[in-house]
Amino acid sequence: MKKLLTAFLLLLSVCVTQAQTKVFKEVGEDIQSQVKPIYQDNALVGYVVFTQLEKASADSFNYKITLMDENLNDIGVVKFKEVKLYLYGVTFEQDVLCLAYFKSNFYFKEYTSKKEYKQAKENEKTSILTQFLSLDGKIIKSNSLSVQVSSEYGGKLARKSYMGGSTIKSVHLRNIPGKGFALLYGDERKNTLVAFNTAGDQLWQKQVKLFEGAKLANMLVAKQYIYVLTKNKANKGNGDMQLGGYEVLGYHIGDSAAPFKHVLKDKQGNSLSITSFSNDPVTGNLFVSGGIIDPRKGNNYETPKHFARGVYAGLYSISVNGPKKSDITEVYSYWKDESQPLFTRKGRIREKKTNCWYDGTIKDYDGNVYFYGTTYRKKVKVGSIISSVILAPVGYGFFIAAFGYNKVKMDNTILLKQSPKGELSVEKYIAADKGNYVPNRAGWYFDTRSYMTANNPETKNVYLIMSDRSNFFIYSTKAKEIIRTIPRKEGNYYTNIYPAKEGHYMVSEYNRSERSTTVSIEAL
Repeated sequence: MKKLLTAFLLLLSVCVTQAQTKVFKEVGEDIQSQVKPIYQDNALVGYVVFTQLEKASADSFNYKITLMDENLNDIGVVKFKEVKLYLYGVTFEQDVLCLAYFKSNFYFKEYTSKKEYKQAKENEKTSILTQFLSLDGKIIKSNSLSVQVSSEYGGKLARKSYMGGSTIKSVHLRNIPGKGFALLYGDERKNTLVAFNTAGDQLWQKQVKLFEGAKLANMLVAKQYIYVLTKNKANKGNGDMQLGGYEVLGYHIGDSAAPFKHVLKDKQGNSLSITSFSNDPVTGNLFVSGGIIDPRKGNNYETPKHFARGVYAGLYSISVNGPKKSDITEVYSYWKDESQPLFTRKGRIREKKTNCWYDGTIKDYDGNVYFYGTTYRKKVKVGSIISSVILAPVGYGFFIAAFGYNKVKMDNTILLKQSPKGELSVEKYIAADKGNYVPNRAGWYFDTRSYMTANNPETKNVYLIMSDRSNFFIYSTKAKEIIRTIPRKEGNYYTNIYPAKEGHYMVSEYNRSERSTTVSIEAL
C-alpha cells in the first residue's frame, strides 16, 4: 500500500466511501475518456480518468483529470486547457503524479480537403507532454519534448492519428524509487530516454542508439538501473530470427554516460524470444525468459503444423543483477539435444502428444520459474487425403488440397516448471474449453484463451489468471489449484478481468443495452 490514498484524502478534503464497485455511464460522442491505472514500483495504487470536454477555442479543449484510489473512490479533480492530447500512462513517486501524453495541433483531426490538410501540416507542432501534479491538485510543471512524426493525406475525411500513420515507436513511463521518473520514447529521427526529478526538472537525457528499423519493446526500473528492451529488425537473408533480435540496454540512474548491453542469445549463438521482461518478485532485479529459437526452423511458425516441426529448441530464464557478466545468471533447458525426457527433439510433450507455444512466464517468491500456454493436438485428415487421391484423375483433388491435410484442436493449458538446474517438469494441466478440430491453416485463430498474472506480497503468492470462451480461472501457484472460477455473463454483457491493487483483481462488465460498465475490485 502506497501513500497516494491517504495524502490525497487529507489534502483535497473530498468525502468518499470505501466502495469497491463503480458504474461508468457512456456520455455524448463529443466527450471522450481514457481510464489508466496508476503504478508505483509495479504496484497498482490508483486510477486516472482523463476526460476531454468541450472545445475551449478553435484548437484547444477543456480537460478534466479525475483521480481514484485503488478502491475506485473519487479523491480529486484537476482541470486544465490544452491542444489535442492522448494519455499514454501515469506513475507516482514521492507525493507527485507524472503523466505522459501525445500532444499535437495537427493529429487526431479530420480535414475536408487536401488544401486544408497541407495548411495545417505547415503549422504542425507535435510533442510528448509530461505533466507533474502535486497532492493538492496543482500542476507543478509541464514539459514538451518535440517529436518528428510522419503522415500522409488519406482522402476527403482523413482521420489523422498517431496510431495510424505516424512513426512514434513506443512510449514507456516508470517511477524511479527515491528519485523521480523515467520516460522512454522514439520517433522517426531518434530514440530518447529522459530522467526527471519529482519537481519536473530534467536530470539527464540520453539518446538510445539502435540499428535501423529496431523497436523500443519495453522499459523497467530495477533498483539503481533503468533497463531498455529493444528488438532489431530481422533480415531473413542474414539468417535473423523474426521472433528474436532482442537486446537489453542498462543505464545507471545516477550516471547514464556509460550504458551496458546484453544481447539475448544463448552460448551457442541462438536467438532468444521473450515471454517475460519483469522484476523478480523477491530481489527486484531484472528477470527475462522465453524460448530458445532453433536456427534452422525458427522462422517457420505460420501454422500449428509448421510450429510443431521445432521452432524452439528449448526454454530459458535469465536474472540480471547488474552490469557485469558475473551479475547475470542464465538457465537453459534444451529439448533438442534430448536431455529433457518430457519432450521430443521437436518440443512435443510426450505423455499428452501435444505441442505448446508458451505465452508467458511466472517467477514466484520461492524462486521457481513457470512457463504457461495453451497446448494443442495435431491430426492428419485421413478423409481429405483419400478424397484428394480419388478426385485427382478428374482434376478436383487440388480443391481439397487447398484446405490442407491436417487439423488441430486446442487442449489443456500447461504450467511447466523449470528448476535452477534447467530440468523441466509439468506442474499442472489446467482444463479449459477446447472447442472442435479446425483446419491447420486457421489453427492459431481458434485459441481463445488469454492470460495475465497477479501477486500478493503479503501472502507471497503468485496467481495465473486465464480465460476461455465461458469462464475466467484463477490458479494459485502456492495452493497448486484453481481457487476461483468466474463465469462470463451471456446476452448483453461483456466481461473482462484486469489488474488491480496488490492481492486483488478487477472484474469489468459492460452492459450493451444500458451502455454502462460496472467494475468491481475482488480479493484473490
